[in-house]
Amino acid sequence: MNPLFSSLKRWLLLIYTIFATIITVIYIMFNSTFYKLDLVKYNNDIDYHNKMSSILSKGLLQLNGNFAQLDSFLLIFVYVLGILICFISLLLNWNTYNKRTYTPLISMLGFCLPLTVHNGENILWMVLLGLIIAFVGSIFYIFAIGKTYN
Repeated sequence: MNPLFSSLKRWLLLIYTIFATIITVIYIMFNSTFYKLDLVKYNNDIDYHNKMSSILSKGLLQLNGNFAQLDSFLLIFVYVLGILICFISLLLNWNTYNKRTYTPLISMLGFCLPLTVHNGENILWMVLLGLIIAFVGSIFYIFAIGKTYN
């Protein structure tokens, strides 16, 4: 087996978790930098609401001003792809007993958390918690399979 492919199977989950974290941080930076949305004024002033809704619906990341749920196609795609990568990592280690590990399920839980749980008025806490769980799960995955792919 190709050593590069073996190393990629071991490190893919951690690399993708770092990639998902970078994409999420860039998304949050765009959200807070380019679209300074005053939520109180957005909810109370109908003219401001209409103006910001027209701007946000045509924005770079399709922000809609609702921070209670995850509506961005970009972030939903990143987290669904993370779930698929976790599932593939689980299947790659299912063939033999000495490589079998359930640790990709921890990362899968981390990627599922922002998509399923809506805690109160700000989804960013669920995104942060989900990324921390996914990162910890990917670290455990690397330790669990050890030098199997070396």
